[in-house]
Amino acid sequence: MLGLLLALIVSLGCGAGARWILQKYHFVQDPLEQWGIGGILGLGSLGFAAFWLTPPRFAWIACLLAIPGIVGIIREVLHQKTDWNWLRSPIVLAIAVAGIIATVTALAPPSGLEWDSLAYHFAVPKLWLASGSRDYIPYIHHSNFPAVVDSLFQIGLSLKMETMARGFTMCYWAFGLLAVLGVTRRIFGGLSAKWAGLAYLGVPVLLWEAGTGYVDGAQGLFVAFGGLYAVLALVFAQEQNDTPVAFPAKYLILSGVLLGFAAGSKFTGIAALLFVGLLLVLGVSKVVERGRLLKFSLLAAAIAVAIPLPWMIRNIQNTSNPVYPFFYEKFGGHDWNQWRADIYRDEQQSFGVGRTPTGRDLSQAGNSILGIGYQPGKYTNPAPTLGLGVPMTTAGAAVVIAGMLAAIVLRRNRIVNLLLAFIGLNFASWFFLSQQSRYMTGMYVLLAILAGAVAAEVQWRRLMGAILVSQFGYTVACLWVTQTQSQLPVAFGSVGREDYQRATIPFYKYTSAINQEVGSGKIALYDEVFGYLLDVKYFWANPGHCTLIPYDKIQTTDEFIRALKSLGISHVYVNVASTVGSERERWLQAMQTAPYSAEETQAMSKDLNLKWKMLLANAIREKRLTFAVEPKGSLLLRVAK
Repeated sequence: MLGLLLALIVSLGCGAGARWILQKYHFVQDPLEQWGIGGILGLGSLGFAAFWLTPPRFAWIACLLAIPGIVGIIREVLHQKTDWNWLRSPIVLAIAVAGIIATVTALAPPSGLEWDSLAYHFAVPKLWLASGSRDYIPYIHHSNFPAVVDSLFQIGLSLKMETMARGFTMCYWAFGLLAVLGVTRRIFGGLSAKWAGLAYLGVPVLLWEAGTGYVDGAQGLFVAFGGLYAVLALVFAQEQNDTPVAFPAKYLILSGVLLGFAAGSKFTGIAALLFVGLLLVLGVSKVVERGRLLKFSLLAAAIAVAIPLPWMIRNIQNTSNPVYPFFYEKFGGHDWNQWRADIYRDEQQSFGVGRTPTGRDLSQAGNSILGIGYQPGKYTNPAPTLGLGVPMTTAGAAVVIAGMLAAIVLRRNRIVNLLLAFIGLNFASWFFLSQQSRYMTGMYVLLAILAGAVAAEVQWRRLMGAILVSQFGYTVACLWVTQTQSQLPVAFGSVGREDYQRATIPFYKYTSAINQEVGSGKIALYDEVFGYLLDVKYFWANPGHCTLIPYDKIQTTDEFIRALKSLGISHVYVNVASTVGSERERWLQAMQTAPYSAEETQAMSKDLNLKWKMLLANAIREKRLTFAVEPKGSLLLRVAK
């Protein structure tokens, strides 16, 4: 609980500082919008600074800097009269219910459902804290991604407070709600704001990620509002041709900072930056003072590029590829090759619909976008090709329907049309690159705003309202069934955190034995990426992760063991359960007294995903790897000296 409280204090403090700038220099007018956007910008600024400064000292500095912000908040509440009457409606109950779910998520430790939290977003900061620097980690390519959001996790983990790390994404989500309410109220009115807020609360992936170690929800807020302010700047400049473009200029600066943080959180944010630039180029011809607007557009672009640029320079130094490991065919990259690039691309393109052996089938584009609502299992893990993905990491049907209705009902509204154009461009990119539902969180935020605008129309209010209420009910029920009911006991202490993770993460029951056995050594993990749960040095050893173990060149057991020792590896862990059926049985036999035949060896040597299994089985049978613990579903082995 203390960690969550500290995350809240730091977030409010940073948000108060950014909000003061927005208010003083009249960037935005609505109080809720000021708090929401201020909070998002404040956390983005903190995350950017945290990557380049040294924790845990920085963590305590961040906590201290938050105190003046909190004092300012208290003074404002006591002395400033804000009209909250418009918010007296059932949406307050919805906010309370959703807030409880997010709080419980933040208080509970990650379960096996939080794959990316355990494999990447918490794992990399923990490794950096252990080494004392932001080292290049060749076997975790996520360590080369920009870290505006991930750096906040480093603050919490540096203080040994995982709950604080998880609390930051909950605060992002809460600031996003305030921003949606404020922006919608200012553009479309108070009634629209209430419905937009409900639509935002009802997006399953946004509520699910609040309180986790995922970054998509936070990054989506940067994308959504970065695009929104660029649209507002363009519309305002076109409609106010007889007056100076002061507000368009400020909106563009806001857009540049937000889009910079978007690209500084995930490289997918670069696409949103390009699409905003395209809209501005196409729209500037309709502005009288186009020269001035163009000047501020270029300034905003410079800001947007400057924020992710340090990570791109770092990647060039470490890998020669500014967006490693993406676009290997264009930029190359150390510790990577075409085989691994193909594996990564194939995995990314296994989501969604419309894939063919030669690319994407354009005739399936509509089915792909609408499918987020009616076949969510195809857009997220596990087994997306079979439609077995978990339902709480998708968009929900409501915002998809809202987008279609907005195109019909609000077709004469220029803001709506430009937002739909921005949304369409992002979905087009998403269709061809990777149809993971998590990658479109920014579009769901914008569609929630449009849902509020549609619901305010008298003739559509009942239909849209019923859809939004139903979606919120489904989202709450889905999260309750899949996680919240099991998180409640551990969140409030009646079940231990270790007991909870032991019950929800198969690997967890082996971690104590591994920590005790490995000690000051280093362990190679096969078919297991949750090294975050360990307190010893580890290495992802599967051939798809990097080239440090040259499986393509290794032919003998001696060469295999020599490669392990060259990396300082003293132990090996093998998740045997990940291999199933007859292949697993044959593998276990090859480890004992039945070596692979010449035909089997020849076939396995041609496939690196199988070759390592052959090398491992041979090493065990030849006693070059010995059992540290008797095998019970997984193998813990020592490298023979």
